[in-house]
Parts: sequence; structure tokens; C-alpha cells
Amino acid sequence: MIGARCFVWIGLLLGALTGCAADEQQDRQLLVRVGDATLYEDALIDLLPENYNAGDSIAAVDFWIREQLIARAADDELSGSERDFTVELEQYHRNLLRHRLEDKILEAQASELEPDSASISAFYRENSDLFRLSHPLIKGRYVRVDSGAPRQAQLPLLMRERTGKRLELLDEYCLQFAWVSHLNDTVWRNPFDMLADVPESTRNVFSFSAINQTQTVRQDSAVHYLLVREFKPAGETAPLSYAVEGIREMVRADRRNRFLQAYYEDLKVKAIEEQIVKFAP
Repeated sequence: MIGARCFVWIGLLLGALTGCAADEQQDRQLLVRVGDATLYEDALIDLLPENYNAGDSIAAVDFWIREQLIARAADDELSGSERDFTVELEQYHRNLLRHRLEDKILEAQASELEPDSASISAFYRENSDLFRLSHPLIKGRYVRVDSGAPRQAQLPLLMRERTGKRLELLDEYCLQFAWVSHLNDTVWRNPFDMLADVPESTRNVFSFSAINQTQTVRQDSAVHYLLVREFKPAGETAPLSYAVEGIREMVRADRRNRFLQAYYEDLKVKAIEEQIVKFAP
């Protein structure tokens, strides 16, 4: 931890940084010295975030001191070969070049490598075993209200509504009185995610296979309403609509990998043809 004198320096520095512009001819103010290394107030500015505060300034000085002490300790404890990172830096540089090159050529091919709906559907059909559900899925609605919320008797009827005025009334009711509501019953969901805020003892009361029945569970000061439109048990194949984004990423990754392999093979073939690469006889 830096000492009291450094806190004084930082206070002076903050005043200089946040006040009027310093005289350009003013001598540089030394903040701290570690051996032969020095940190001046104008250099400290480069170590600070854009919207710095006193804590940031103190932390920046402390970090600078620690880095200097680490370098001194390394000089004392490590041999010359142990402090030589030429090979590692060269490998790191090559890795950076490869990643930068791949990002650029993949960006140029992005539209060609993006899977369309036909390729996604084909992958789904050919690899259905990859999409076995480890948990059930439902399409349904869930609403949680306080036990004292008004007009709860109408909720089961409103929740079963598919279109029309009563569906608008359900939206309005939830906006006014619901703590939590999931009203989109056209999308497959993991019911345990939908009911994430529900205590497990309450969640276990619900029957996810009870189709088109509004289930009500009262617990303490809350009332939970669940309506299941459709149900898929664990072990079945997930619906395509539920798995589509994962499939899209898998197909995209495979296409990118194949494209890069072909790109690098083409580089090699051309280099051999142009005698850039020459094998020893």
C-alpha cells in the first residue's frame, strides 16, 4: 500500500489536473521514485481512465510501484535465459497475425458462410440425436400477483384467451398488478427458467403436461398462475424453433473452419507453384 506522502501528492495532482491548465514552462513534478525509475505527474495522466477520481489515481500509482518492484525482483531472481521471451513473443506475434488475417477474410465471406434456413433444417434432420431434451419444454403463460390483487377471478379466463379484446385486458391487468408475467405462448420455453423466481416447493406443484388448464398455486402473499398450451417431455427431440440458434452457430462454425482449411491449403499450393516454398531434394 502506498504511504501518506503519496496521498498528498495525489491530492495535489488532482487539483492540477482538474483546475486551470498548468504553465507549460513549469518544471515536471516528481511523484515517486523506485530505484532509477521515476513517475512524474504528467506521465500519471496516461495511466488514468477517462473519468478518473482520487481512488483511480491512488490505484494507478500503487500499480506503477508494484510493476517496478516486480521488474527489480525479476532481475534479481531470474537468469538471463529465464528473462528472454524472444521465442514466446514471436509466437504471440504470429498468433495475432493469424487471428487478424482470419477475422478479415471471414468478414469478407460472412454472407456466404451464413447458414440459410434450408441448411439449418437439413442439419437438424441429420443430427436429431444431438437435440435430445435434458429438461421439458412448454409453450404457455405465467403470471404472479400479490394475494390481494383485485379481480383475480377473471385471470384464468383471460390467460386462456388467444386473440381479441380479452387478450388486451390480460396485458393491461399484468401491467397494473403482476410482479412477473410471461404472456407469449407461441415460443417454446424451459419452464424452470420461466418459473425461476418461484420457490421449488411451489414449482413442483405445477403439472407441465396439463394442457390448456390454468393452474393456480397460492403461497404466502403470492399467487402463481400457469397455463400450458403445449408440452414436450425431457428425452424427446427439441423442436427446431427451440434449437435453431444453436444449430445456426454450429453450422456457421463448421463452414468457417472448412473455409479456413481450404484457404490455407490454397496458400500452400500457390506458394509451391510459385516456388516460394521449396522442398529439399
